[in-house]
Amino acid sequence: MTIYSLPSDRAYLEKLQVLKAGQRWFSFDVPMSDARNGNAKRFGMTIWNFHCINGTREFERWGITKNPETGEYWYRAAKERDRSTSQHRQSLWDALHIAAAMPQPFPMRAILKDGKTRRCSPDHVFDITDVRLQDDGSALWLKLQVPMAGTGTGYEEVALPNTQALDGSGPTRKSRGHILPDNDYLAIRDAAVRTYLQDSKRAHELEALSEIHGINKDTASANFNNFRCLVAGETFKAPMRAFGLQLFVDAIITRLGERVVPNVIQAIEGYVHYATTSLKQNALGFQAILSALKLEAAQAQAVKELLIAGALPASSGYGGSVDPVASELLREVWVRGPQHAAFRRALQRRWSDKCSVHGVTCNDQLRASHIVAWSLDVALRGDVNNGLLLSVPLDNLFDRGLISFDDAGAIILPTKLTPDTRKHFGVHPGLRIAWDHLPECDKAALRATLARHRARHDL
Repeated sequence: MTIYSLPSDRAYLEKLQVLKAGQRWFSFDVPMSDARNGNAKRFGMTIWNFHCINGTREFERWGITKNPETGEYWYRAAKERDRSTSQHRQSLWDALHIAAAMPQPFPMRAILKDGKTRRCSPDHVFDITDVRLQDDGSALWLKLQVPMAGTGTGYEEVALPNTQALDGSGPTRKSRGHILPDNDYLAIRDAAVRTYLQDSKRAHELEALSEIHGINKDTASANFNNFRCLVAGETFKAPMRAFGLQLFVDAIITRLGERVVPNVIQAIEGYVHYATTSLKQNALGFQAILSALKLEAAQAQAVKELLIAGALPASSGYGGSVDPVASELLREVWVRGPQHAAFRRALQRRWSDKCSVHGVTCNDQLRASHIVAWSLDVALRGDVNNGLLLSVPLDNLFDRGLISFDDAGAIILPTKLTPDTRKHFGVHPGLRIAWDHLPECDKAALRATLARHRARHDL
C-alpha cells in the first residue's frame, strides 16, 4: 500500500533536493533565472498517480503508462489540457527543455503525488532517464526508472507514440561572455590543477584550452587567476558560475587538505564582498558554497577539540606507529571535515549521484568509499581515483576485503564471502563497475588503486 505522507514542499526539499516549488509542478536547486543560465545541478518534479476529471479530484485515468513492447515506464506531460492549468503546463515545459538541454549527465527526478490528498509518497522517487517530444508537438514523454518500491500506483499499458529527441531549440541556457558550460569549467579546472598544483606551464595549458576546447584565452586566464587566488587566500574578481567555483574549491581541498581551507574561505569572502558592494549582486550561489565550507570546517574542529581534550590516544598516527583506535578517531575528524566533503562531491559528480556498481541512486544511501584505505596513504585521501561511490552494503563488504574488483571492473567474490552473505547482500558474479563513461586515463588510475586493494586483502 502506497502511503502519501509528505507535503509537496517537504518532498521537494528532502527527497528531490531542490527548492520549494510553491504552486508550480517542478523546481531546480537554484532559482529559475539561474537555471536558464546553466547554473542548476538537479531538477525535480511531481508526477500524478492519476489524472483527474477537469475541476475535480475524481479519477479519470492513470498517470504512468507502460509500453507493452519494451516494458518501459513513461509519464506524459501534455502541452495543453484545460485553461486552469495552462500556465503551470507551460512553465513545466520550459523547465523540462532547460533540464534536457543541460550538459549530461544531469540528475532529473520525480516523486509520486496523489491526486486526492495532494501529498507525495516518500518511497516512490523515479529517475527521469529520457525526455522525448511527441511528433505532433502535443506532449513531452518522460522515461521513468522505477524505484525498488515499484510504481506505487496503477498504470495503463500504452504503446509509445512516435517521438523525437529534444533538439535544444526550446528554452535553453542563455550564453553570456563569462557564463561557461560545465565541460569548459571541467577542462579549465584540470588545466589549473596541472598548472598550480603540479608542474605544467601556464602558457602551455592556456594554449591547449584554446586549441582543443575552443575556450577564449582571456576567459581561461581569468579563471586561472581565480583558481590561484583560492589557493593563496586572495580576493578574486573575475565572474564565474557557482558550478565552476565548486569545482575549483573541491579540486584544491581534495589535494591540499585542511591546511588550505582558511585560504579558500578568505578568497570567497573577498569575492562575495566585492560582488555585493561593487557589482550590486547577491552572489547567492557563492554564499551557499561559503556557508557549507565554514560548517564543514567547524564540525571537524569541534570533533578535533574533543579528541584533544582527552579522547585521542598517545600514538595518533601523526608520526611513528599508528594506533588503530587513534587512526579511526582521526578518520572520524576527517570524514566530518572539508576534505572529505569535497572528495564525496567529486565522486557524486563522477558517478551522477549513483552507485558505481548498481548504477542507481539507492535512495541516497551511498558512501564515498576509499579503495586504498584512508590510514594507508595520506596522498590518496582526497584523490577521486582512489574512490568509488558505493551503496552501504557494498561499501561495508569492500572496506573489509570481502569483495573487490579486477582490472576489467568485474566483481571478485572470494571464498571467505559465504553464500548466505552473498544472497543477503545481493552480490553475484555479474556485477561490475559502471565506468564506461570514464576516460582511459582515469580507468587506468582506478585499476592501480584497485590492485593495491586486492593485494592488501590477498585477493
